Amino acid sequence: MNVKTALAIGLIPSTLLMGASLAQAHSALKSFSPANGATITEEPAKLELQFTSPLLLTYVALTPQGQESLSLEVPERQLQADYALPLPALEPNHYSVEWRSMSKDGHNMKGNFEFNLKKQCKRSTNPIFCR
Repeated sequence: MNVKTALAIGLIPSTLLMGASLAQAHSALKSFSPANGATITEEPAKLELQFTSPLLLTYVALTPQGQESLSLEVPERQLQADYALPLPALEPNHYSVEWRSMSKDGHNMKGNFEFNLKKQCKRSTNPIFCR
C-alpha cells in the first residue's frame, strides 16, 4: 500500500466522524407552544421553546398581524434547553413568532412559527360576533 492510499483510508473515516460530531453540536428547536399553525381559544400566559441541547436564546419577537413587533424579554447569558417566556396580554389575532439563538459552539440559528388566538364564544353569544 502506498502512502497516498494509506492517507486516504485514514482521512476519509476521520473526516466523516468529524462532520458527524459537528452536526451533533448544533442544537435544534424540538418543540414549542403554542404549536405552529395552531388556533387556540385561551390566551397563553407564556411562550415555550424547547431545544435539543442548551443554547443562548438571544432574541424573541411576537408580531400581531397588522401591528408592530413586541420584543419578549429573554434571560441574559443563560445556556439552557428549555425556555418559558412570559407573554403580555394578547387580543384575538394572528401572531408570528421569530426567534434567534447561539449554540455553545457559536453557531447562530433562527426560526419562526405562527399561531392564531380566537375568542371563545359562549352558547348565548351570537357566533357572528365571535371571530
